[in-house]
Amino acid sequence: MSPVVTSLSDFLSHTTRSWSESVTPRSTLQTSHLPLIDEVTGGGFPTQATTELFTNQMGYGEIKLLLPTLAEFDHVTWILNPANDIEPHGPALSDAGLDLNRQLFVVPPTADDAFWAAEQAALSGETRAIVGWLHGLQKTREHVVLPRLMMAAQSTGTTLFVLRPMSAICLPSSAPLRLQITPGHMGKTVVRAIQRGTFFDTTRSVEVSLSDLEEQPHTPQAPMTQQLSLDLFPLSTQTPTVTLHAHQA
Repeated sequence: MSPVVTSLSDFLSHTTRSWSESVTPRSTLQTSHLPLIDEVTGGGFPTQATTELFTNQMGYGEIKLLLPTLAEFDHVTWILNPANDIEPHGPALSDAGLDLNRQLFVVPPTADDAFWAAEQAALSGETRAIVGWLHGLQKTREHVVLPRLMMAAQSTGTTLFVLRPMSAICLPSSAPLRLQITPGHMGKTVVRAIQRGTFFDTTRSVEVSLSDLEEQPHTPQAPMTQQLSLDLFPLSTQTPTVTLHAHQA
């Protein structure tokens, strides 16, 4: 069962004590387990760096796209945006190959707290990857906290996946990889990869079927009751989650 944290002090204690074992350094790129995605991204997702994923709404396959990669990390912290009113569905995540004992789900009360929790998780150096729904701040505020979060993750070698609304794709970013995800034809997903270069960015697009993802070896902990899409994070479940109370600035 995933850890349950009831306060920010508990959260910090958990990140510094429970995940104290050593970790194995990661390579520069980690495969997405989809050859077409690896092709347009130049080999996969950059590790110890930031990947931004942009969608008009949840459920376009953005989470399923990440699952095979996330299953390879020792510890993953999920920062859930309270505005989405979602909770993780444990059986579906387990069936996708994730060890629930190595996942920490955090539900901050505000957008500011979401950025703060993500930064603290990154600075702890104990979580190997962070997946965060990070939006809802004013643009002037986001220009400050998002680069700071990226620097924190880079300083500790943490891989960061930031899920953002499509409206934010026009904003400047230092992330080496940005993915624009939209629905395609016949249930497929269109992924447009924007790679940051020294002098100019490169953009390539591909339409893929996420059902072609490689199966990851795992032991299911419960029967699969929902499909792997938005149902990984349904609007209402009984799965234990993490709730953080507001911190003092």
